[in-house]
Amino acid sequence: MLVTAMNLLAQDVYELADVSQADFENFTISSLEFADVDNDSDVDLLIMGRNVDFINVANLYINDGEGNYSLDQGSNIEGLSSGDLSFGDIDNDNDLDLIVTGRNTNMTRRTELYLNDGSGVFTVQSQVQFESVAGSKVELGDLNNDGLLDVVLIGFTGAQAETNVYLNAGNATFTEVSTIFEDVFLGDIAIFDADNDTDNDVLITGGGNSNNRVSELYFNNGDGTFIESSNSLTGSISSSVAVADIDSDNDFDIIISGLSLVNGLQEPSTTLYINNGMGEYTASTQSFINVGRGNVVFEDIDNDQDLDIFISGVDEDDAIIYSFYLNDGLGVYAPFVDSNILAVREGSLDFADVNGDGTQDIAITGRSSENIESSRLYINQEMLGVVNVESNALSVYPNPSNGRFTIDIDKPLSKIEIFDVSGRLMLRDNEVNDKFFNVNLASGIYLIKAMTVNGEQYASKIIVE
Repeated sequence: MLVTAMNLLAQDVYELADVSQADFENFTISSLEFADVDNDSDVDLLIMGRNVDFINVANLYINDGEGNYSLDQGSNIEGLSSGDLSFGDIDNDNDLDLIVTGRNTNMTRRTELYLNDGSGVFTVQSQVQFESVAGSKVELGDLNNDGLLDVVLIGFTGAQAETNVYLNAGNATFTEVSTIFEDVFLGDIAIFDADNDTDNDVLITGGGNSNNRVSELYFNNGDGTFIESSNSLTGSISSSVAVADIDSDNDFDIIISGLSLVNGLQEPSTTLYINNGMGEYTASTQSFINVGRGNVVFEDIDNDQDLDIFISGVDEDDAIIYSFYLNDGLGVYAPFVDSNILAVREGSLDFADVNGDGTQDIAITGRSSENIESSRLYINQEMLGVVNVESNALSVYPNPSNGRFTIDIDKPLSKIEIFDVSGRLMLRDNEVNDKFFNVNLASGIYLIKAMTVNGEQYASKIIVE
């Protein structure tokens, strides 16, 4: 793993610059999603959740085409927290409509459909009745192969967890249908073709009504009815799911993070599952940070035409952490440590190219480690520097070390960072006055990264005994 990480750091470095604007309201228990709501070929942003005044708000921000956002003062979308939102063309009129779910400021559970007039003006469809839930997720996808977006909704009604499926009958009308899906809340949903038979299957995670943890994949019979697969996936609550073809073999792989039961105790976990092409999944031996109450996302972060991973959430020590993992093109991942973004819980994130430069930017909302409501937009800035790990310019001694060591480099330094092999930042010194360090680190292998005052970057490994 260390060799892979060292090879990775010798490549071009991609960094994310915080360009959050003053009118981005801060939220927690929140959700967000990029979408082109006004059909002008750029991505706008909807952020929904509880603000610092404990009021649930939905803010729609309109993109000017260059990644600059302004609040749509005329938006009438109801603000909900402890829920989710999902955009899709529900009425087949070539614009993006919206479903939101969660609690309003009065703690009333809601699930509402808004139709878009094509210019980003949304009108609630009060005649459409979905189950009112919180601790909820909603996902859109065509379940019965009729070309219309159907709805899968999970959440807590106040009495029990429920999973509800609504088939789109056209003209934005829906019919609820019974399914074999297990009832869950505080989970996630993915709709995708797991077994390569040209229909959409459904993966559901969350907490069940028997205090059980669920991660179940259901195969579609082709008509919107389902059978349970035989896959053994680790059940988890407060979970997140992402689906993508990570190894270019034309099938969808899965990553799941969340709180799982291990010997009766609840522990965070993150597991990557590899598809054999027929919807049969095997847990990968690759190691990632274990989190719950967070997010996992596949995205091409470094613009090399393969899908990387971003993971954030709460670890076993209740610390809020995050890490990027870059794909080598074959589905093998190494931690990417050169990003300084806000780690959050009880929130959401989404990737999109907000400024048309061909790279994926990221918006994040949620509660930070300082227990502060937050919303941030980060712009992906590629090739800001090269970390040189093959040069002899940087050495560390003694190595192995007991935590007392000297960095030997014949250049003035502006910053020192130390990472563990999972990519977690362990120490940062932004005012390097001395090249002697005495740090309290557990035994293991670490990566030291040094930046000179001229912006050059160097790295070396150190073993702490």
